[in-house]
Amino acid sequence: MSLVGVPLLLLVLMLALGLPLLAVLCWCRVRGPSRLRWTQRIGLLLCSQLAAVLAFGVALNDEFDFFSSWTALVASGSHAVPVITTVPSSANDSMRNPPSAGRITNGQGGN
Repeated sequence: MSLVGVPLLLLVLMLALGLPLLAVLCWCRVRGPSRLRWTQRIGLLLCSQLAAVLAFGVALNDEFDFFSSWTALVASGSHAVPVITTVPSSANDSMRNPPSAGRITNGQGGN
């Protein structure tokens, strides 16, 4: 299944719509002591929210193509994007020799 495509988007949207419905249907059917019931209900709500966030992320990726494949998503192999850590020399020169015009020294008008 492709990371960018309609099948994955439809699957995640069905999950995002189905889990809240399942939470509503199972709300009164959870069993156990009071603390366990509330833990199960909070778990149902968290799963529903996670599915909604996942659907939103997949829809954004489908629209803007942040990750075009599963390999790009997990950044394994040679498909990882290199990070540039050097600063261009022109930026270094401007940092060492800042322009002196318009400099305010102590708020006294340029003393």
